[in-house]
Amino acid sequence: MPFLAGPPLSDDLRERLQAAVVEMHADKFFRDMSVPIQTALIALKDETNCFDSVSAKECRKKALISLEASEKQLGEAAKNKMFVAEHTMVAAALAQIKGDEGYTAEVAAAVDIADTAKATIEATKPTGDQAKQQAANVAMLNAKQMSDKGQEAPKPAAHKPAEAASEFVASDPPYTWNDLDDDGSVAVYVPVPSGTQKKDVSVTFKPKRLAVSVAGHPLSPIMDVELLYAVQSDSCSWGLEGSGAKRKLNINLEKVTMDEKWGALVNDEKGRSIKEVAGSLQGMGLEQWTPDHTK
Repeated sequence: MPFLAGPPLSDDLRERLQAAVVEMHADKFFRDMSVPIQTALIALKDETNCFDSVSAKECRKKALISLEASEKQLGEAAKNKMFVAEHTMVAAALAQIKGDEGYTAEVAAAVDIADTAKATIEATKPTGDQAKQQAANVAMLNAKQMSDKGQEAPKPAAHKPAEAASEFVASDPPYTWNDLDDDGSVAVYVPVPSGTQKKDVSVTFKPKRLAVSVAGHPLSPIMDVELLYAVQSDSCSWGLEGSGAKRKLNINLEKVTMDEKWGALVNDEKGRSIKEVAGSLQGMGLEQWTPDHTK
Protein backbone atom coordinates (compact mmCIF):
# COMPACT_ATOMS: atom_id res chain seq x y z
CA MET A 1 0.00 0.00 0.00
CA PRO A 2 1.12 3.61 -0.62
CA PHE A 3 2.98 5.28 2.25
CA LEU A 4 1.86 8.75 3.48
CA ALA A 5 4.32 10.92 5.42
CA GLY A 6 1.51 12.72 7.27
CA PRO A 7 -2.24 13.44 7.37
CA PRO A 8 -3.90 13.52 3.93
CA LEU A 9 -5.44 16.61 2.36
CA SER A 10 -9.25 16.41 2.34
CA ASP A 11 -11.05 16.10 -1.01
CA ASP A 12 -12.99 19.29 -0.24
CA LEU A 13 -9.85 21.42 0.22
CA ARG A 14 -8.15 19.77 -2.75
CA GLU A 15 -11.08 20.70 -5.02
CA ARG A 16 -11.16 24.26 -3.64
CA LEU A 17 -7.44 24.73 -4.25
CA GLN A 18 -7.64 23.24 -7.75
CA ALA A 19 -10.43 25.68 -8.62
CA ALA A 20 -8.35 28.55 -7.21
CA VAL A 21 -5.38 27.50 -9.36
CA VAL A 22 -7.53 27.55 -12.50
CA GLU A 23 -8.97 30.98 -11.70
CA MET A 24 -5.55 32.49 -10.93
CA HIS A 25 -3.91 30.88 -13.94
CA ALA A 26 -6.51 32.37 -16.28
CA ASP A 27 -5.33 35.90 -15.39
CA LYS A 28 -1.85 36.73 -16.68
CA PHE A 29 -1.30 39.18 -13.80
CA PHE A 30 -1.90 36.53 -11.12
CA ARG A 31 -0.67 33.42 -12.96
CA ASP A 32 2.57 33.23 -10.96
CA MET A 33 0.59 33.10 -7.70
CA SER A 34 -0.99 29.82 -8.77
CA VAL A 35 2.37 28.05 -9.24
CA PRO A 36 3.22 27.17 -5.59
CA ILE A 37 -0.33 25.89 -4.98
CA GLN A 38 -0.23 23.74 -8.11
CA THR A 39 3.24 22.46 -7.17
CA ALA A 40 1.96 21.47 -3.72
CA LEU A 41 -1.08 19.66 -5.14
CA ILE A 42 1.09 17.68 -7.55
CA ALA A 43 3.53 16.80 -4.75
CA LEU A 44 0.68 15.57 -2.52
CA LYS A 45 -0.69 13.49 -5.40
CA ASP A 46 2.76 12.00 -6.03
CA GLU A 47 2.99 11.17 -2.32
CA THR A 48 -0.07 8.91 -2.59
CA ASN A 49 1.81 6.85 -5.19
CA CYS A 50 4.93 6.38 -3.03
CA PHE A 51 5.71 2.92 -1.66
CA ASP A 52 8.60 3.91 0.60
CA SER A 53 8.90 6.41 3.44
CA VAL A 54 11.87 8.30 1.97
CA SER A 55 10.06 9.21 -1.26
CA ALA A 56 6.85 10.04 0.61
CA LYS A 57 8.71 12.38 2.97
CA GLU A 58 10.35 14.17 0.05
CA CYS A 59 6.95 14.75 -1.58
CA ARG A 60 5.44 15.94 1.72
CA LYS A 61 8.42 18.30 2.27
CA LYS A 62 7.98 19.78 -1.22
CA ALA A 63 4.24 20.29 -0.61
CA LEU A 64 4.86 22.01 2.74
CA ILE A 65 7.51 24.35 1.34
CA SER A 66 5.24 25.29 -1.59
CA LEU A 67 2.17 25.90 0.59
CA GLU A 68 4.18 27.93 3.10
CA ALA A 69 5.48 30.12 0.26
CA SER A 70 1.93 30.53 -1.09
CA GLU A 71 0.52 31.30 2.38
CA LYS A 72 3.11 34.07 2.81
CA GLN A 73 2.49 35.49 -0.68
CA LEU A 74 -1.30 35.41 -0.39
CA GLY A 75 -1.09 36.78 3.15
CA GLU A 76 0.47 39.95 1.77
CA ALA A 77 -2.29 40.18 -0.83
CA ALA A 78 -4.95 39.60 1.83
CA LYS A 79 -3.73 42.69 3.70
CA ASN A 80 -4.97 44.65 0.69
CA LYS A 81 -8.25 42.69 0.65
CA MET A 82 -7.20 40.54 -2.29
CA PHE A 83 -7.30 36.72 -2.42
CA VAL A 84 -8.64 36.59 1.16
CA ALA A 85 -10.54 33.33 0.62
CA GLU A 86 -7.62 31.76 -1.24
CA HIS A 87 -5.24 32.69 1.59
CA THR A 88 -7.62 31.10 4.07
CA MET A 89 -7.80 27.89 2.01
CA VAL A 90 -4.00 27.61 1.76
CA ALA A 91 -3.70 28.16 5.52
CA ALA A 92 -6.30 25.44 6.08
CA ALA A 93 -4.43 23.03 3.79
CA LEU A 94 -1.17 23.70 5.65
CA ALA A 95 -2.82 23.10 9.00
CA GLN A 96 -4.45 19.92 7.74
CA ILE A 97 -1.34 18.24 6.37
CA LYS A 98 0.66 19.32 9.45
CA GLY A 99 -1.96 17.73 11.68
CA ASP A 100 -2.85 20.90 13.61
CA GLU A 101 -6.30 19.64 14.56
CA GLY A 102 -7.71 22.66 16.42
CA TYR A 103 -6.32 25.16 13.94
CA THR A 104 -7.62 23.10 11.01
CA ALA A 105 -11.18 23.26 12.34
CA GLU A 106 -10.89 27.00 12.93
CA VAL A 107 -9.57 27.75 9.45
CA ALA A 108 -12.02 25.38 7.74
CA ALA A 109 -14.83 27.32 9.43
CA ALA A 110 -13.30 30.55 8.10
CA VAL A 111 -13.33 29.08 4.57
CA ASP A 112 -17.06 28.40 4.89
CA ILE A 113 -17.58 31.97 6.13
CA ALA A 114 -15.67 33.30 3.10
CA ASP A 115 -17.85 31.21 0.78
CA THR A 116 -20.98 32.51 2.47
CA ALA A 117 -19.76 36.10 2.19
CA LYS A 118 -19.11 35.69 -1.54
CA ALA A 119 -22.55 34.17 -2.09
CA THR A 120 -24.19 36.98 -0.09
CA ILE A 121 -22.45 39.66 -2.15
CA GLU A 122 -23.62 38.04 -5.38
CA ALA A 123 -27.16 37.53 -4.09
CA THR A 124 -27.57 41.10 -2.81
CA LYS A 125 -26.29 42.91 -5.88
CA PRO A 126 -29.09 45.18 -7.17
CA THR A 127 -30.49 44.08 -10.52
CA GLY A 128 -33.19 45.27 -12.86
CA ASP A 129 -35.66 47.71 -11.22
CA GLN A 130 -33.67 47.67 -7.97
CA ALA A 131 -30.55 48.92 -9.77
CA LYS A 132 -32.55 51.63 -11.55
CA GLN A 133 -34.12 52.78 -8.29
CA GLN A 134 -30.73 52.85 -6.59
CA ALA A 135 -29.30 54.98 -9.41
CA ALA A 136 -32.29 57.34 -9.20
CA ASN A 137 -31.83 57.71 -5.43
CA VAL A 138 -28.14 58.54 -5.87
CA ALA A 139 -28.95 61.12 -8.59
CA MET A 140 -31.61 62.72 -6.34
CA LEU A 141 -29.21 62.94 -3.41
CA ASN A 142 -26.51 64.51 -5.59
CA ALA A 143 -28.99 67.08 -6.95
CA LYS A 144 -30.11 68.02 -3.41
CA GLN A 145 -26.52 68.45 -2.24
CA MET A 146 -25.75 70.74 -5.19
CA SER A 147 -28.94 72.73 -4.59
CA ASP A 148 -28.01 73.25 -0.93
CA LYS A 149 -24.67 74.65 -2.10
CA GLY A 150 -26.42 77.02 -4.55
CA GLN A 151 -25.20 75.09 -7.57
CA GLU A 152 -27.33 74.11 -10.54
CA ALA A 153 -27.91 70.40 -10.86
CA PRO A 154 -26.90 68.88 -14.21
CA LYS A 155 -29.71 68.20 -16.63
CA PRO A 156 -30.62 64.54 -16.99
CA ALA A 157 -29.44 62.85 -20.16
CA ALA A 158 -31.96 62.32 -22.92
CA HIS A 159 -33.91 59.15 -22.33
CA LYS A 160 -33.14 56.26 -24.61
CA PRO A 161 -35.32 53.18 -24.71
CA ALA A 162 -33.54 50.28 -23.10
CA GLU A 163 -32.47 47.49 -25.39
CA ALA A 164 -33.86 44.10 -24.63
CA ALA A 165 -31.28 41.84 -23.03
CA SER A 166 -30.03 39.39 -25.58
CA GLU A 167 -30.03 35.70 -24.78
CA PHE A 168 -26.75 33.84 -24.51
CA VAL A 169 -25.58 32.60 -27.90
CA ALA A 170 -23.02 29.82 -28.15
CA SER A 171 -19.98 30.41 -30.36
CA ASP A 172 -18.85 27.91 -32.98
CA PRO A 173 -16.92 26.05 -31.73
CA PRO A 174 -18.22 26.74 -28.20
CA TYR A 175 -14.69 26.87 -26.71
CA THR A 176 -11.12 28.00 -27.28
CA TRP A 177 -7.96 26.41 -25.96
CA ASN A 178 -4.33 27.19 -25.37
CA ASP A 179 -1.26 25.01 -24.86
CA LEU A 180 0.46 26.36 -21.73
CA ASP A 181 3.68 24.56 -22.58
CA ASP A 182 5.60 26.38 -19.84
CA ASP A 183 3.89 24.32 -17.13
CA GLY A 184 2.83 21.13 -18.90
CA SER A 185 -0.88 21.87 -19.13
CA VAL A 186 -3.57 22.90 -21.59
CA ALA A 187 -6.28 25.47 -20.83
CA VAL A 188 -9.77 25.22 -22.34
CA TYR A 189 -12.05 28.28 -22.13
CA VAL A 190 -15.84 27.93 -22.47
CA PRO A 191 -18.05 31.06 -22.50
CA VAL A 192 -21.16 30.41 -20.37
CA PRO A 193 -24.38 32.29 -19.47
CA SER A 194 -23.84 35.18 -17.03
CA GLY A 195 -25.74 33.52 -14.18
CA THR A 196 -23.77 30.26 -14.26
CA GLN A 197 -22.74 28.94 -10.82
CA LYS A 198 -20.60 25.93 -9.82
CA LYS A 199 -23.70 23.83 -9.17
CA ASP A 200 -24.69 24.29 -12.84
CA VAL A 201 -21.44 22.82 -14.16
CA SER A 202 -20.58 19.19 -14.88
CA VAL A 203 -17.09 18.32 -16.13
CA THR A 204 -15.88 14.73 -16.60
CA PHE A 205 -12.19 14.00 -17.06
CA LYS A 206 -10.91 10.72 -18.48
CA PRO A 207 -7.41 9.87 -19.76
CA LYS A 208 -8.42 10.67 -23.36
CA ARG A 209 -11.90 12.16 -23.05
CA LEU A 210 -13.45 15.45 -21.92
CA ALA A 211 -17.19 16.00 -21.35
CA VAL A 212 -18.67 19.38 -20.35
CA SER A 213 -22.27 20.36 -19.61
CA VAL A 214 -23.64 23.62 -18.18
CA ALA A 215 -27.25 24.23 -17.15
CA GLY A 216 -28.78 27.08 -19.17
CA HIS A 217 -26.30 26.70 -22.05
CA PRO A 218 -27.98 26.19 -25.45
CA LEU A 219 -25.75 23.18 -26.17
CA SER A 220 -26.18 20.01 -24.14
CA PRO A 221 -23.56 18.75 -23.75
CA ILE A 222 -21.29 21.64 -24.72
CA MET A 223 -18.60 19.14 -25.60
CA ASP A 224 -18.08 15.40 -25.26
CA VAL A 225 -14.92 14.69 -27.20
CA GLU A 226 -12.07 12.24 -27.49
CA LEU A 227 -8.82 14.07 -26.82
CA LEU A 228 -5.96 13.79 -29.28
CA TYR A 229 -3.42 13.49 -26.46
CA ALA A 230 -3.60 11.75 -23.08
CA VAL A 231 -4.13 13.69 -19.84
CA GLN A 232 -3.69 12.98 -16.12
CA SER A 233 -7.41 12.87 -15.41
CA ASP A 234 -6.96 12.89 -11.60
CA SER A 235 -4.98 16.15 -11.77
CA CYS A 236 -7.26 18.04 -14.17
CA SER A 237 -9.48 20.78 -12.72
CA TRP A 238 -11.96 23.55 -13.57
CA GLY A 239 -13.27 26.86 -12.24
CA LEU A 240 -15.52 29.80 -13.13
CA GLU A 241 -14.44 33.39 -13.57
CA GLY A 242 -15.70 36.73 -14.88
CA SER A 243 -19.20 38.15 -14.80
CA GLY A 244 -21.88 39.22 -17.25
CA ALA A 245 -20.92 38.70 -20.87
CA LYS A 246 -17.38 37.73 -19.76
CA ARG A 247 -18.49 34.79 -17.61
CA LYS A 248 -16.53 31.68 -18.61
CA LEU A 249 -15.58 28.20 -17.51
CA ASN A 250 -11.83 27.58 -17.33
CA ILE A 251 -10.68 23.98 -17.64
CA ASN A 252 -7.11 22.90 -16.89
CA LEU A 253 -5.87 19.68 -18.53
CA GLU A 254 -2.65 18.20 -17.14
CA LYS A 255 -0.56 16.53 -19.86
CA VAL A 256 0.77 13.01 -19.44
CA THR A 257 3.82 13.99 -21.47
CA MET A 258 4.56 17.44 -20.06
CA ASP A 259 6.99 18.62 -22.75
CA GLU A 260 4.81 17.46 -25.67
CA LYS A 261 3.34 20.42 -27.54
CA TRP A 262 -0.28 19.85 -28.56
CA GLY A 263 -1.11 20.55 -32.18
CA ALA A 264 -4.87 20.05 -31.71
CA LEU A 265 -7.33 19.31 -28.93
CA VAL A 266 -9.80 16.84 -30.45
CA ASN A 267 -9.05 13.45 -31.95
CA ASP A 268 -10.83 13.98 -35.26
CA GLU A 269 -9.63 13.89 -38.86
CA LYS A 270 -8.31 17.45 -38.72
CA GLY A 271 -6.59 16.91 -35.37
CA ARG A 272 -4.92 13.68 -36.48
CA SER A 273 -3.70 15.37 -39.65
CA ILE A 274 -2.17 18.23 -37.67
CA LYS A 275 -0.50 15.78 -35.29
CA GLU A 276 0.91 13.78 -38.20
CA VAL A 277 2.34 16.91 -39.84
CA ALA A 278 3.84 18.03 -36.51
CA GLY A 279 5.47 14.62 -36.08
CA SER A 280 6.96 14.81 -39.58
CA LEU A 281 8.38 18.28 -38.91
CA GLN A 282 9.94 17.13 -35.66
CA GLY A 283 11.46 14.17 -37.47
CA MET A 284 13.15 16.60 -39.85
CA GLY A 285 14.39 18.73 -36.95
CA LEU A 286 11.97 21.56 -37.74
CA GLU A 287 9.85 23.52 -35.26
CA GLN A 288 6.29 22.29 -34.78
CA TRP A 289 3.56 24.41 -36.34
CA THR A 290 0.41 24.96 -34.31
CA PRO A 291 -2.75 26.50 -35.80
CA ASP A 292 -4.23 29.64 -34.21
CA HIS A 293 -6.85 28.01 -32.00
CA THR A 294 -7.08 30.79 -29.39
CA LYS A 295 -9.33 33.12 -31.39
